[in-house]
Amino acid sequence: MSNINLNDFWNKVYEDIKKLLPKPVLESSILLLLPLTLDENNKILTLMTMQPHVKDYIEQEPKANNVLHNSVNNIWQRLSKSNSKLTIIIDVVADKEPTIISEPSESVGIPVYTAKTTNQIVDVEQITPINKETLTNDSFLENQTNIENTVKTNIDTTTQFNTQNNDQQLKGYDQLAQRFGLPPISNEPPQTPSVPPTYEEPVKVLAQPPVSRPPIKRPYIPEEPAMGSDSLFPHLEPTNMAPQDANTILNENNKSILQLNPAYTFDTFIPGGSSQMAYVAAQNIAENPATRYNPFFIYGKSGLGKTHLMHAIGNEIKRRYPALRIMCITSENFLNLFVQAIRFKKNEEFRNTFRKVDVLLIDDIQFIQDNRYAGTQMEFFHTFNALTDGKKQIVLTSDTLPQDMDQMEDRLKTRFNSGLVVTIEPPNSETLEAITKSYIDKQRELLPELRIPNEVIRFFGTTYYNRSVRDLQGALIKLISAAEMEQKLDQITVEYARYVLRDLIPETEETILSITYIQDFIADYFKIKKELLVGQKRNKQYAHPRQIAMYLCRELINESYPQISQAFGKKDHTTAIHAYTKISEDMEKNADLKRMISDIISKINGHT
Repeated sequence: MSNINLNDFWNKVYEDIKKLLPKPVLESSILLLLPLTLDENNKILTLMTMQPHVKDYIEQEPKANNVLHNSVNNIWQRLSKSNSKLTIIIDVVADKEPTIISEPSESVGIPVYTAKTTNQIVDVEQITPINKETLTNDSFLENQTNIENTVKTNIDTTTQFNTQNNDQQLKGYDQLAQRFGLPPISNEPPQTPSVPPTYEEPVKVLAQPPVSRPPIKRPYIPEEPAMGSDSLFPHLEPTNMAPQDANTILNENNKSILQLNPAYTFDTFIPGGSSQMAYVAAQNIAENPATRYNPFFIYGKSGLGKTHLMHAIGNEIKRRYPALRIMCITSENFLNLFVQAIRFKKNEEFRNTFRKVDVLLIDDIQFIQDNRYAGTQMEFFHTFNALTDGKKQIVLTSDTLPQDMDQMEDRLKTRFNSGLVVTIEPPNSETLEAITKSYIDKQRELLPELRIPNEVIRFFGTTYYNRSVRDLQGALIKLISAAEMEQKLDQITVEYARYVLRDLIPETEETILSITYIQDFIADYFKIKKELLVGQKRNKQYAHPRQIAMYLCRELINESYPQISQAFGKKDHTTAIHAYTKISEDMEKNADLKRMISDIISKINGHT
């Protein structure tokens, strides 16, 4: 069985549920769910939400529970061509335990809603999405009344839906091309038309000079900032304006309009913890812009990956749909352009530039919330409305939640909250270690001799916990640069990292657990010199503590056997394996040894 695309699967489920639930129930429950994973082997669908009340509502409301369960399994059985059923798990960000949505109970007395008519079963593959903007109030009330009457009378019949939609089902780019009025992509090479072009008016060659016409204003954003220039729109002056349409000018200036960082992609973003939901939602937006999550508001403190994720959306949309017009800009640049447009009377060009794009990405939108920028807020309000009314995608980032923007207009704050608001919190130690390993792997391409052991990676994960990813990256750059200059790329230890980064890491008395620390502790515990502990002598008074130290290196910090053997001066990693196995077996037989090692571990943990 071929793998099922998660987003396509969930979109089909969502379209099916839209036909079966009243709009208030839909918007307060199913619409706030986000698909996370689909495990086809174990038949588990994991959904995620940021609002705990959504999970509680679906658990306690039989109607929403039944419709969700039945729609998911109807689509699953149709796509997988099997009679099996999926287990549905709803996970809330920061929850310790996910919720498993059990199958509906037969004793609930709630009818199962299906997309069937009296004489025909509707094929899910042919269901055309319903445009909720075109759904009239009368038809909505009629559908809601029918559902409520069916539930109250407990009639064991199938609800009939005769919703019609004249739009044809399109896939991928064709669907977006039709929505935005873009040309379709053809695999065939362009051919010369066999018939001459037609014009609204006949083409006449006049002997007299051409009639002069007033210059037409065109939107423009300069390729370079107009520092020291009298205008941000010098090429819009009548003497320099060529007769081109707005789309041509936008496309010619893509270099300045896009401003996307090619290094910020989904592949280079490492999700973890709270960023997992933002990552999945961003991928869904890149695959189907302006479909569900619009606007998309990413909240988080500085240096946590908001900008990275926003640029990743833009880069992926650019790759998938090259004909779409994308603008990525900071709110500060938006403000500066607006001020220049007012100063040089280019308001119309400014509006056309921002209101004729298909995807608008604005970084740090909180910058314009000051009361001094009331004019900019009003202009952005109208730009926001024009884009959303035209089914264009908007992505915003901010280090302040919409409701906490005290000096932002209320009508803007409510619009920011009208879409999907996700939060990115500081990464945990595991995510920081994954980011560290990813960065080291990239640096190793340039510096093949670079070797950073696991204990140093754990040192970064612990030291930079709850701190900015930018701080972590800056520390890694400094450490690797110092090791390269001192020719110690293969000799980086925790102690060396502490010395190099002594002015970057906060002062703390906490000890980082490492092989070196365990060696020092065991040598002091058994009152022997460290040189004898890591030496080659096989006397029991040295060999036994040595084996205990090797065992602890594996047990406490999960260091690799080759790394342990090398740290104790052994060439063969089987020495560390033998030590770990022997101590483990002896502890099963010797209660005194077990108590001693438990005491050692307790003291080590008390000092770290």
